[in-house]
Amino acid sequence: MTFNDSDDKVTAEAISPGGDKVAYADRFGVSIAWLDSHTTQMLASPPAFRGRRIDWYPDGQHLTLSGMTENTHRQQVWKLSPDGSQPTLIADDADLAAVSPDGRSIAMTVHGDTEIDIAPAAGGAPRRLLQAVEKERFVFLLWARSGRYLIAERFNEGRLPDSRSTTPSGDIESLKRWHYEAVDCSSGQLLASQENIRFDSGYILADGRLVYPEALSIWPTQTNLNMLRTDPSDGRVLSPAVILQTTYGDQPHALTASTNGQRIAVILDRTTSDVFAGSLHFPGPVLDGAVQLTHRSFESYPHAWSAKDDAVLLENNNLGLAAIFEQRLDRATPDLVARLPIDAAMAEFSPDGQWILFLGLDPVPRGQPRSIFRVPVAGGVPQQLHIPGEIEEFHCSASKAGRCVLREAIEGKVFVYYPLDPVKGMGEELARTPWVPSVLGDWSVSPDGSTAAIASHNNLVPAIHLLSLLHPGGKFDDIPVDGLGVPLDANWAANGQGLFVETKTESGYSLLYIDLKGHARVLRESGAAIWGVPSHDGRRLAFPDVTMRTSVHTEKVGYN
Repeated sequence: MTFNDSDDKVTAEAISPGGDKVAYADRFGVSIAWLDSHTTQMLASPPAFRGRRIDWYPDGQHLTLSGMTENTHRQQVWKLSPDGSQPTLIADDADLAAVSPDGRSIAMTVHGDTEIDIAPAAGGAPRRLLQAVEKERFVFLLWARSGRYLIAERFNEGRLPDSRSTTPSGDIESLKRWHYEAVDCSSGQLLASQENIRFDSGYILADGRLVYPEALSIWPTQTNLNMLRTDPSDGRVLSPAVILQTTYGDQPHALTASTNGQRIAVILDRTTSDVFAGSLHFPGPVLDGAVQLTHRSFESYPHAWSAKDDAVLLENNNLGLAAIFEQRLDRATPDLVARLPIDAAMAEFSPDGQWILFLGLDPVPRGQPRSIFRVPVAGGVPQQLHIPGEIEEFHCSASKAGRCVLREAIEGKVFVYYPLDPVKGMGEELARTPWVPSVLGDWSVSPDGSTAAIASHNNLVPAIHLLSLLHPGGKFDDIPVDGLGVPLDANWAANGQGLFVETKTESGYSLLYIDLKGHARVLRESGAAIWGVPSHDGRRLAFPDVTMRTSVHTEKVGYN
């Protein structure tokens, strides 16, 4: 439903009781999205307010917004309405509000989440229900469907000497910091208590089944969706939680459901790859002034600059399969260049600037090059080039003086290099070398088309191999890459006097500039794959890097 960048993170969401709309909060305030009509309305919200939790009244006409003011850092609870009326302050120094099933009461945490109060929804003095002990706080409140008791999740911040915010699988001592409780809403009597149950969002069904996400680790991200059977009369835990689903990559939180439980909504945090561009300054070089070019994308990877250096050619999988796009520097969204029934990737311009060439990738095994396509720079229908043999990869010089070169892998024994014409296809053999394990993008062609630079993945003798394409002997000149990680790819600088090299290090990935004498300089480090694509004038460098996205997802569910 939404796909927000890290600077506009979705911080809270709630699906309505009827399951027909979802309210969500970001830095602009609270919006409501109607699921059937796909329309969105922004509500009048308190200014400079960071929402932490949203909860609907049972009539679906009003909602509570809990969170913190950004200027005073004061926790507050507000009442909002889609009818255009201004928000009403319900409580100050309060948070995590939950509306009772009959709409008459609101439970909330107060005094820094250390106490729980219940207040009349129509207004009036709150009463104290529960109080945490020292170094404890409440992280989530949930009404039982009967309205008789309240479920509270209590977190002990001081129980262990470490301060881990995630629960590694099997770490029982860490789990003991989390405590499930069911409290009678009239008397405050503790009805049920259970250690080792961790959640900070979720929903409960009429028969007492509690569904909630449990984060196991942040990197790599792993989250279980659990179901816990409880007694609907008093909240007692009847059996251990069972895992309904395990997710990797996306980190779900703020799980909510409609009253009948048949439609759910959740916020997903996702680490994705975007395209950035920065300025190169020589001598050095130094890379600075990096700006993000792509936004609201799932995955984007750059491979070439346009002839005027005003756009970057990239692949993006927002359409489900990877497709070729051109991202202009002065536009917010990329323009579609070409798409296929399979993944399309690794697009480059022909040296004469008339064509865009790209790979079609096999779905099984995914990522294996199957074919090469061309499309006119001005646009048109992709046409497949007739290439006999086993396609491995191709690359083009970033200069009119150069050429495109195709590499084929023959029976897993040798690599053979051929000139590649966008119209005529492959020419006569240029060179051949012994086959070695490779990855897409680990070599490139010099601006004049005379030399291929190939990253050696040998961690014992890391180097960049320079292969002459003018002589068929297949001899290498090596540029050593010592102490800077294992080389993964090598892209030529615009002037042909150096290379932009990606290396894998113990802590992540590095983007280097290495001249032909082996002098190296680290330009940027990242937690994910990062490579450099220089502009034709040598003044800019495009590269991928990781960003965080948040999105709101809804789906229909069924229960056995």
